[in-house]
Amino acid sequence: MVVKDKVGRKRYIAFTVDADRSLRRHEMIRGINQVIPPGMNKEDVRLTVFTQDAGIVLCPHIKKEEMIKALNSIKHIAGTRAEVRTVITSGTIKKAKEKLEKVVKHPL
Repeated sequence: MVVKDKVGRKRYIAFTVDADRSLRRHEMIRGINQVIPPGMNKEDVRLTVFTQDAGIVLCPHIKKEEMIKALNSIKHIAGTRAEVRTVITSGTIKKAKEKLEKVVKHPL
């Protein structure tokens, strides 16, 4: 049995945020926790990287599509208009960061 079979595969979902004001990390975490799909625990989802306009979420690979839909459904965070758009999904955080940095044009 391979280690990945025991631990489970993960996916990194890179996204951008278009908001009326700068969001803080804890506000983004709360916003993500509110849209977590049914059958997925809060422990399965982790905000690994976040700046004011972009971030990367870690989730199980079998729930990737559901998590993408959930992220794209976010329209308000902490009482502020904030539209989240997913950019790329990757199996490694390095590749997700590289692609996201090209979109937002600054280092994460």
